[in-house]
Amino acid sequence: NNWAGTVPTTFNTYQFDSRVDYNISDKNKIFVRYSFFQDLFINGSILGTVAGGAAASAGAAETGRTREQHNAINWTHTFSPSLLTEARLGFNRFRLDAYQADSGLETDNTVGIPNINTGVPTTGGLAGITVAGPVGSFVMGTVSGTGIPRFEGTTNLEGVNNWTWMHGAHELRFGVDILRQEFNFLSVNASTRGNFNFSQDITASADDPTSGLGMATFLLGIPTEFDRAVFTIFPGERQTRAGSFVSDVWRVNRKLTMTLGLRWDKFTAITAHFPGGLANFNPDTGDIMLSNLGSVNKSVGVYSPNDDFSPRIGLAYRLTSKNVIRAGYGRSFFESGYDATFYHLTSFYPIVAQQNIVQPSTYQPSPLFPLIDDGPPSSTPPALPSNGLLPAPNGTTLKTRPFDWKTEHMDSYNLTVERQLTPSTILDVAYVGAKGTHLAWQYNYNSAGPGPGSLDSKRPLYAKYGIESADNLMCNCSDSNFNSLQIQIRKAYSKDLTFTSNLVWEKNMSYDGSTTPQFRADDYGPGAGSNAYSGSWSIGTMDRALTWNFTHTYVLPYGPGQHWGSDAHGIAKATLAGWQFSGVTSLASGLGFTPQWSNGSELNADFGQRANTVPGCNWRSVPGGQNRNQWYNESCFSDPGTVFGDAGVGSLRGPGAVNSDLSIWKVFDLSTPLNHEKTEIQIRASAYNAFNLTNLSNPGWNVDQPGNVQITQLMPSYTMRRFEFGVHVAW
Repeated sequence: NNWAGTVPTTFNTYQFDSRVDYNISDKNKIFVRYSFFQDLFINGSILGTVAGGAAASAGAAETGRTREQHNAINWTHTFSPSLLTEARLGFNRFRLDAYQADSGLETDNTVGIPNINTGVPTTGGLAGITVAGPVGSFVMGTVSGTGIPRFEGTTNLEGVNNWTWMHGAHELRFGVDILRQEFNFLSVNASTRGNFNFSQDITASADDPTSGLGMATFLLGIPTEFDRAVFTIFPGERQTRAGSFVSDVWRVNRKLTMTLGLRWDKFTAITAHFPGGLANFNPDTGDIMLSNLGSVNKSVGVYSPNDDFSPRIGLAYRLTSKNVIRAGYGRSFFESGYDATFYHLTSFYPIVAQQNIVQPSTYQPSPLFPLIDDGPPSSTPPALPSNGLLPAPNGTTLKTRPFDWKTEHMDSYNLTVERQLTPSTILDVAYVGAKGTHLAWQYNYNSAGPGPGSLDSKRPLYAKYGIESADNLMCNCSDSNFNSLQIQIRKAYSKDLTFTSNLVWEKNMSYDGSTTPQFRADDYGPGAGSNAYSGSWSIGTMDRALTWNFTHTYVLPYGPGQHWGSDAHGIAKATLAGWQFSGVTSLASGLGFTPQWSNGSELNADFGQRANTVPGCNWRSVPGGQNRNQWYNESCFSDPGTVFGDAGVGSLRGPGAVNSDLSIWKVFDLSTPLNHEKTEIQIRASAYNAFNLTNLSNPGWNVDQPGNVQITQLMPSYTMRRFEFGVHVAW
């Protein structure tokens, strides 16, 4: 398919905000706020609604509508000068309906493919059709993997009550916060209109697999594979989050101030609104547990802790009139978004099922079904057993959440020495650290590790239940560790100049997100990462060892009170005085990347291979020094063979980045007899990447592939120099 074209994309928004404040009395104040947002997004197809084809812009060809509403009422009551309370009630609602662009058509029926279009929008339009090989492929309709259609209805109700009591040297604060969340979300990767694949293998000779034609397979009407999403139930997930806290700001004496606090959080386990609305595969029994059916409870056996207490302490001590020491420690409990909280247990069989029909033999094909006469066989949603226990079928992805669910939390700590250098300049030197515990992590519990034998023989669930497919286990069982030295100089505005300079030297350690339990050290004490999966505990690929940021604003010294033009008036004053020069400049060391080995066949495992490192070889040693044509020395890596490679995650570093965004601007005050309000006109000229520096991305990760030592693209979000000129009017 060599057709290219442009199609208009529609994105219409409508929104407003409203707020009413009312002072009932000197001691009672209330405000009410309501915000509304609605949009329509139409992403068409380059071949039109009927024929489909590629989407006009990124993503799928779709028509999406969203509506979002925020409501809040807040009441503040002052009992006395030392005691007050604040109560707030909030209600938020979000709705999304996104259908394939041709949902209103019955194209499958029109072209003679029956038993797909059923008269409802979710099955409307043209089935996804992929015709592949031998040179590229082309698609028609909306294929599987786009996540369309997609529906969401989320409602949040939150109540907050905070108190403040000042007594002597103490300022006490305490309160409660209760949030009820309703999350109704349905999206699958398989196509609800059906998805056909026509490969060249079907019409190829067994002696030469590349001899066939995908188009010939298509013209014969013999699909290689057919899949279709099957909806069983619309998921409805519920959760309550409750928290309470008490804190005290204690001014011990004129030099020392301490802050002490304790918070308790409760994140209830996710429950289902409908019977069978959650599914949780139990690896110990081989059954899929279905919520609120039989003896299975609403949370499919998952329970959350009741002892999530967060201590917090801070202190500030004034050594001298110009020197202050600050220190702090605090713990925070939280839950990550999307699959780590909601969606994980509502996005697989039997809640979302998939019909899948494949050719039993590649080179001796038979029609999977009479394509034109009868179409694909009907798909019946699986029945939910009354006892809530469904034996897991082979061939479908399973998902698991451990029963003993831990809440993610982060411990943060810092020690800062602050020094006043001049009346307007302050220097901070700080150690800042953080440790993440029980962080969200997902892996394939049923993955086969390295070693001899068939993959099935090494899959834990195959020996027990004959299950070959993946079991995506979402657990809060990962960790992280962050340590940094941070140096900051802040200059408040004086003598026409203000600036902030930040230098950060850091090390951010975490587990490789792609590892499996067979090869992960369970702690980061002595011996961590030293097992067969060496380098699992590492700096990762998002760590920059060194960064420096400098922001500034400088008022050009011309005009009243300045070195030049102090007596300027009239046109000279209006046009030349008050110009400001500002900018943001950043320098950063390179991001880490991992030396991988593309051929993992010898590893004989369910995951990819890393390279082996050659002892004593410096990967940075390349002829003429590192450059875009050769960033690393590929001879420093070798084939690991049947064992997992010893190269660590993020053990190589890519190029650094330097960028400077500069602006010069001025604000003109304007008033006329027709306009009694103050009107401001800002004129601005900006240069992004002002010095036009080339910030290169990382090279290829597969060190055994020719050409991967080269860098062929810019670092994401870094562009070449770009100028902008603008005028902004405010009144």
